[in-house]
Amino acid sequence: MGGGHLLLKYPIDPGGYGLLGVVTHISAQFTVAYGLFILIPPYCKLLPILVSATIIFGLFIGIIAARVLNTLTNRS
Repeated sequence: MGGGHLLLKYPIDPGGYGLLGVVTHISAQFTVAYGLFILIPPYCKLLPILVSATIIFGLFIGIIAARVLNTLTNRS
């Protein structure tokens, strides 16, 4: 995640890092689970639900991270 600013043309805020992190995490989990353990095609029907949930939680994590960063920078 620390190198995320090197891959993108424009800088992103904590919300963007939160989304990038959770979507990458759920994609890797889904790929490993489907490829190694669960070889059932209906499992793919869960992907939209899981991605929707990760986007919601990623935004939540990003909002919390932004508030923490603002609090820490205001204290110094």
